[in-house]
Amino acid sequence: MNPGISVIYFTVIIVVVMTQARNRRQLMRKIIKKKESGNRGHFIMNEAIKMFLGKECVVYTFENTGVKGIVEAADDGWLRIKTKKGQQLVNPDFVSRIREV
Repeated sequence: MNPGISVIYFTVIIVVVMTQARNRRQLMRKIIKKKESGNRGHFIMNEAIKMFLGKECVVYTFENTGVKGIVEAADDGWLRIKTKKGQQLVNPDFVSRIREV
């Protein structure tokens, strides 16, 4: 393969990865601004999460990670999930969706 073409492919891949990282940071900043402005969205998410208490669910975050387990509690700005390996805490401000298993 021509070294010039390899450099072009590498450059394109780096640009795409950096663009995705920038978009993710902008999304996180937007969520934090909404939280700081006292938006009602935080209250709505907590009420929606309470519907899933005691059920086995997959909780997805904006970082495209999923936590599978039983939703135990939603208090003090955290979502406590009991998984096979123990317990995990997830910030409900960064939850993109919840799916019941």
